[in-house]
Amino acid sequence: QNRSGSKPDMFSSFLDQSIKCGVLSTFFNRLIFHAIEGGNTEIIQKVFRLDPEWPRRTTSVVATSESSDSIPEYDGGSSAVHFASRLGNKEILKLLVENGADSQKKNLLGFDSVGIICRTKNIHSGHIECMQLLLDSVQRPANMLAQYLDIACQSGQIELVKRLLNGGANPNIIGSNSGAQLPLFTAIQNGHSKLVSILLEKGANLVYPNGVTAFHHAAVLGRDLIW
Repeated sequence: QNRSGSKPDMFSSFLDQSIKCGVLSTFFNRLIFHAIEGGNTEIIQKVFRLDPEWPRRTTSVVATSESSDSIPEYDGGSSAVHFASRLGNKEILKLLVENGADSQKKNLLGFDSVGIICRTKNIHSGHIECMQLLLDSVQRPANMLAQYLDIACQSGQIELVKRLLNGGANPNIIGSNSGAQLPLFTAIQNGHSKLVSILLEKGANLVYPNGVTAFHHAAVLGRDLIW
């Protein structure tokens, strides 16, 4: 019995009937989310075998509200890829991406899987691995990477910032998210000295577009330890 509380053979039987009927209901999608949450690759693989088009067709489904660590944005508009990314389940995410799931599909708040990871609290090694997998799978637009770099700098996620920079994020582009600024200034504002060093090593500019320097910004905020 897995974490979803359903035995694999019972789930598979229900899945068989759903495929034969040609209908994958919202209830069925919830069951799949339970399988993802429990890391049940057997069920996900069976879905692919019985319905190879499922990952490409399922672009917007409802995440289970019973999920641990759930937050409002996941109550709707989230795909299986979003959910696996949110949980940091690389094995499930790899299965989904390799079988054609769209890792660039955005949720209702406008974030794709990479953005969802950047916004996730309590990051663990699985999230880092998922981030790398997603960045390796497809090249994302520069403005999107800049947006996610800014978000990661806000929360001080060192490993995510490293992956984004190595994945092509430009530290001198301002993201399109509301209130965004250059990543270096975001890191300074939030007191993340380690990120300041990393960004400078990657060529971050010390002068903001309006002429204000990073030194002035740090002094105004009292971030003397930054330098």
